[in-house]
Amino acid sequence: MNPSQEHAWTALHDCYIVDVRRGDRETSVASDARVDWTAAFGRTAPLFVEIGTGTGEALAALAARHEDANVVAFEVFEPGVASTLSRLARENVTNVRIVVADAVQGLAALFEPRSITELWTFFPDPWHKKRHHKRRLVNAEFARLVASRLIVSGRWRLATDWTDYADWIRDVCDAEPGLRNEHDDWAPRFEERPVTKFEQRGLAAGRRIYDLSYVAADSDVPLDERPAALTRPLADGEQRATAERRAPLVANQQREPQIPRTAEASHNSAEQHAAEERQLAQEAQEAKKRPQNLVPPAEGRHLP
Repeated sequence: MNPSQEHAWTALHDCYIVDVRRGDRETSVASDARVDWTAAFGRTAPLFVEIGTGTGEALAALAARHEDANVVAFEVFEPGVASTLSRLARENVTNVRIVVADAVQGLAALFEPRSITELWTFFPDPWHKKRHHKRRLVNAEFARLVASRLIVSGRWRLATDWTDYADWIRDVCDAEPGLRNEHDDWAPRFEERPVTKFEQRGLAAGRRIYDLSYVAADSDVPLDERPAALTRPLADGEQRATAERRAPLVANQQREPQIPRTAEASHNSAEQHAAEERQLAQEAQEAKKRPQNLVPPAEGRHLP
């Protein structure tokens, strides 16, 4: 972390970050870990969850629009979390708690069945290479877990700028009986989601943004499972993207360059953090005055 991030982390950690019991890795969540979200937020409210917060652009904007919701965010990149803390404090967003840990394990262990009203998964890592597909966040077991944690008619909103991953996500989720494609096709753009710098770069590169929206059905999905890890790759039959769906989409856009994600992510991260830290440096200084006005969750703060 740079100095401004370190300051934000120290000053705002107790206001926003929820520490959980760890498993065998630094970012893992113990299978028996639990969080009392009512106590963590100091109030009872609908639970919204975001997976992959980055530097908090979408999180801060969406949480501010949903002041009546308790928003839980998962992110493991600590410098990004520190920048998110500065952003939240600057914009006076108080209805967010951040878990710096594995989101899949966290969703399984920290949330009761039928407890999440809305889940946001925007631009997850596509893991382009076939041998890395097993690392993709969205797979059959994770879709089943999401279906069990959403309230009936709760919504899972997703977005990606990679055609092959969009098809993959749709195939996986369409095959899950506990989820229903709200639009029976690609969803219209989620208007509340701001166009982040990351999304803008995808658009500038000629990539289409695919939105998807699934709602939880009242089905026989087992609700009492709390798997410690969900990593099974898709079976061949689950990778069934059809030519009919794919052809008209690909025909109207540039062929997506198969840039190794590690290289792209490193470039994007360096560029993004350099720009954002110039912008947030001054904001972090202002945050020095704010901790006394932000009561840590443990003290039972009741949010407006």
